[in-house]
Amino acid sequence: MRCDTCLTLAAALAAAVPAAAAEAQRDRLAALHGIWASPSAEPWYGGYGTREFVFRDRRWSLTFTHALDATVTQRTFHFRTGGAWRLGAASPAVP
Repeated sequence: MRCDTCLTLAAALAAAVPAAAAEAQRDRLAALHGIWASPSAEPWYGGYGTREFVFRDRRWSLTFTHALDATVTQRTFHFRTGGAWRLGAASPAVP
């Protein structure tokens, strides 16, 4: 094989590996399923808060509870939100 052919082949293989890895990562994200919850109350704006995120069937939800105390018994605010989600285009700013 000529050297320029080797370089072309090496460049093509190097480009294919990151693309395949990115596609595999995209597939994993598209199938996101699970729950993440604050392990304990976190400091939030003069009080404490807990968060619970749920990802299931391309839908997400967030439940946030704010309280005056770290045991979250003196609650001041409770918020729920969510909806459908989708993966968009790759970020132009973040690799």
